Amino acid sequence: MKRSILVGVLAALMLFAFTACDNSSSSALGLVAQVTAVQNKAYVAGETPVAADFTFTGYTTYGDVVALDSADVTLEDKVLTVGDNKVAVTYQGGDAGTIIVEAEEVTGLTVDASASEAVYYATLTGATSAEEGVAIPTAREFDTTGIVVTAKYDGGEKVVSNDDLVFALASAEKWNTAKDDVVVEVKLPGYTTAATYKIDVKENLIESIDMAKTEDYVIFSDVSANGKNALAYAANLFGDPEKAGVYMTATYQGGEVVYLAETDNVEYQVGTDWGKKLSDYTLSNLTSVTVTARYKGDKGIVGLANTDTVDVDITKDSITDLKVAVSNLVAGTNYSDEGSEITEATPTSGATTFTVTPVMASKEAGTAVAKFYATADTSKADADEDYWTFSPADFKNNIAGQRVKFTVTAVIDGETYTKDVETVLVAASV
Repeated sequence: MKRSILVGVLAALMLFAFTACDNSSSSALGLVAQVTAVQNKAYVAGETPVAADFTFTGYTTYGDVVALDSADVTLEDKVLTVGDNKVAVTYQGGDAGTIIVEAEEVTGLTVDASASEAVYYATLTGATSAEEGVAIPTAREFDTTGIVVTAKYDGGEKVVSNDDLVFALASAEKWNTAKDDVVVEVKLPGYTTAATYKIDVKENLIESIDMAKTEDYVIFSDVSANGKNALAYAANLFGDPEKAGVYMTATYQGGEVVYLAETDNVEYQVGTDWGKKLSDYTLSNLTSVTVTARYKGDKGIVGLANTDTVDVDITKDSITDLKVAVSNLVAGTNYSDEGSEITEATPTSGATTFTVTPVMASKEAGTAVAKFYATADTSKADADEDYWTFSPADFKNNIAGQRVKFTVTAVIDGETYTKDVETVLVAASV
């Protein structure tokens, strides 16, 4: 019986050894502790090694030798220097030691840009982005498609991956100037000697324009203050309702979307007449107005469609909310009793004070509702009277320091508005 068990164990070990010698890396899954490599391609200093350029052998924790698929090996992202480089290896996610990668010294670079189809446009100066959170670029990203860079070294030459190279304009060149034959320098990291090729930086022209309006922009026909009953050109596109309005954007060939100030060659059409101002539009008895504008400058492409429109709603101002301020609400008091008083005295006097003010859609200051009625008295209000009340308003069983919640109800011009409010009760003054 013991002999049978031993034979079975030996058979299992032989099967494992045969599988390991079968050069299948999957048989050593999770057991490879160390990796060696044969470098199959020459590298030059400045490149980053990739696993596909090596033949890997793994050594398991059981002492077996297995061939590894390079697809399962990851090499350290390391820029090589001249000579032997120690590079860390990961096999199937686990640390597998290091290998040595040899890199040759670069003796020269050459660039073939004949297959490049990249088009570059000059960057803009003094422009304001019309896209929130998107800055106007001051430089361009290089499109290296079709660019072939060859590095020479002692004994040969090789094409270097563009991902391992640094592309930059030569020191005398600028992105913001249209110019033929702009010099581009190509370098390997750590090398001052560069190869060069030339690109054309084209004039960046407007390829389309668009009329728009700031978010939720409307004209209020019955608001006279701050010009909110008249058309305005937006002075700020994002976040400042006091500078809201219509505006024109220009999309350039380089991709920039730019806000045009009204003085940047923007003009309007009223009827059949051009050269008009926003103030020339008639707004009375309208529910909306269509603004027609065009770009009349010389920065557009040939055939630019330079005219566009935008519709702006015209409406009467309206109440969107209530603003409530309360001070010195007294514990032990029932404000819902008939004849209860809320005085207009200042809070420093110790009197209970409420201010109930409508919040207007135009953001204009609303007029506070002066008349308070206790809950039991609301039937006494005139049909056309503006007033406010609140409920629940009975705090007879509450003590000072307690936080309470109630709803303020305001009747303004026959319409009812509500607002939930919290406050902390105070003790009655002695």
